[in-house]
Amino acid sequence: MAGTLRIHATPSVGQNYVVPAIAACQARYPKVTVDLTLSQSVPDLLEEGYDVAIRLSPHALPDSIVVSHHLGAIRTVLCTAPRYLEVHGMPRTVKDLASHSCLQLALPMFASDRWLLMGPDGGREFQLPASRFRVNMSDAMAVALHEGMGIGARPTLAIRSALRTGSLVRVLPDYYLQELNV
Repeated sequence: MAGTLRIHATPSVGQNYVVPAIAACQARYPKVTVDLTLSQSVPDLLEEGYDVAIRLSPHALPDSIVVSHHLGAIRTVLCTAPRYLEVHGMPRTVKDLASHSCLQLALPMFASDRWLLMGPDGGREFQLPASRFRVNMSDAMAVALHEGMGIGARPTLAIRSALRTGSLVRVLPDYYLQELNV
């Protein structure tokens, strides 16, 4: 097998899953070259010449001429830095979030003014209070969370090592925001 494979993926999926898969592929097939683009945008696969795209979507993909396969789902959860909790305390209920600094992630797949939290009691909508920080890149949200700026939403795949090391802590661990289809 030889040639160039053009791949488009979201940054979190690309960094955590695609790059390791590329390393394994290239070890087995040294004549394969990979051109990987990481972006939140949704490319026109045919027009932009991508061979494959890995997308996250809260919904099933619409019918099209492009072949798609459901690879799984990723949950988005609330988290923050331990130092934020030292100062502000851990919220115990969804209502408690109203007295916290809730950081807003402005991406097309998320509502920017509310969090829909799924938990043991079903779905609970939480209207986000005015935020002192809003960003459109998940990686920038990660930095804000590590800096202790507040509570924010991140996909579990992007924070699993931070949760393991304790640099981030799950908030309301019985709840998740939404499942994103891969």
